[in-house]
Amino acid sequence: MIFEKLFKSTIFNAWFSNAIIIFSMLIAMPIVLMKLSIEEVNVWFLFATIVSLTQGIVTGFSSTFTRFIAYSSSGVSIDEFRHLKEKKTINFAEINTTQLNKILNIMKPIYFGLSILFFIILYLVGHFFLTTPISMMSNYNDGWIAWYIVLISSTFILYFNFYQVFLDGINKVILVQRIIAIVNFIGFFIVVFILTFYPTLIYITLVYQLVSFLTFFIVMIYSKKYMKRYKVDIKVLSFDKELFMLVFESAWKSGVTTIVANIVKHISSLIVAQMFSPSQSASFQFIKRIFDVIERFTVVTFNSKIPVFAQYRSRGDIHSFKRLLFKVQALSYSAFTIGFLIFLFFGNIVAELLNAKIVLDPILIILFGFSVLLTRWAGMKLAISNQANYIIEHVAIFIISTSFFTFVYLFIDYFGLHVFPLAQIVAILLLAPFIIKKVYNTFEASFINHEKTLLIPTLIVMIVLSIIYGVFNV
Repeated sequence: MIFEKLFKSTIFNAWFSNAIIIFSMLIAMPIVLMKLSIEEVNVWFLFATIVSLTQGIVTGFSSTFTRFIAYSSSGVSIDEFRHLKEKKTINFAEINTTQLNKILNIMKPIYFGLSILFFIILYLVGHFFLTTPISMMSNYNDGWIAWYIVLISSTFILYFNFYQVFLDGINKVILVQRIIAIVNFIGFFIVVFILTFYPTLIYITLVYQLVSFLTFFIVMIYSKKYMKRYKVDIKVLSFDKELFMLVFESAWKSGVTTIVANIVKHISSLIVAQMFSPSQSASFQFIKRIFDVIERFTVVTFNSKIPVFAQYRSRGDIHSFKRLLFKVQALSYSAFTIGFLIFLFFGNIVAELLNAKIVLDPILIILFGFSVLLTRWAGMKLAISNQANYIIEHVAIFIISTSFFTFVYLFIDYFGLHVFPLAQIVAILLLAPFIIKKVYNTFEASFINHEKTLLIPTLIVMIVLSIIYGVFNV
């Protein structure tokens, strides 16, 4: 009975698929750190940073399409999409395949155009930020070949992502996560083989990109099966301009938000790579990469339920919405706290056992811990607002980015590497009053009543853990 429930649990499947990915990374990272030079390690970390930095151009459309597909598959009319914020009573009809078909038929051309734009931007950004780090490698040609592999494969993966958006929108998140888990489990053995016998930057980059590409290829196959089941056809050459404008109203706000948020999140790695030594940069990026992994667990925990959040909110079922929200946020914060504890107390020990090239700064770990937690709080709250099609994140990101870059500019000489997580903390604290005022009333709650058993105790636990670490490691 327990195993059956876990097998059918969206959150468990999301955790399991990410556990496979993280396990593969934890096996790979020691070998990468030992077999590659510090300059190659620095470049390898930068690849992921640059791709993440530029993916924001499609995220706004992805999140909007996922939400709109969830609305439509829940029986909510397209005509109601603009007015969901005011909807408080339960009301919905049967799924309208004609409306769902309209949504899908504007997705493919949009994703094709976005993929071309993504390729151009990724090419330009990559060359700008990679020229100096790659030039420090003994064989810089390998660095550029590895980068072109990332450039081409990432573009194709982004294009095929619209198939996953469809599956997520019809609440087939479990299926997507199982595919990711299975492919990455098989890919793990291929990765280990390459790392053991061909541990070069080119081969390591190639094998990871192939695993990612295979994942999205299989997702595409299953997505097409469900499109036939829902009687929708993305080959129909029709483009609904009115619907596109409705999508664009939300997408540009989410898109701009994600682009700027990615810049705020990842620009630190690019600045550090340009201004600090390769050893300092690699250490900084290692800490940031680990927190990206920890944060990923909270993200997939929350995102795995976004289609259900959208369904409840579009139907006006506030009670079910709030009940699920509490459960998902409690799991997200618990996962993050456990990850923070493990990394803080055992990160340096493990790093020393794996490779002496990287020394972890515990103060940087603590600052990153609080900055990532507060960022996730803000991100989840803005996503909650989105489910009512009340998009305010473009305003929020203006406050965050202005505060972040101002703080970095004023204090980078004083705080050094620590300035980046500090700037993020300050930015979120300045944003907090805006979120508290605008978001909580969209689901009939208040900050204190909702967070007294969620965010507030999590912050207290992290403060206590930081103090304990400081006392025993002075």
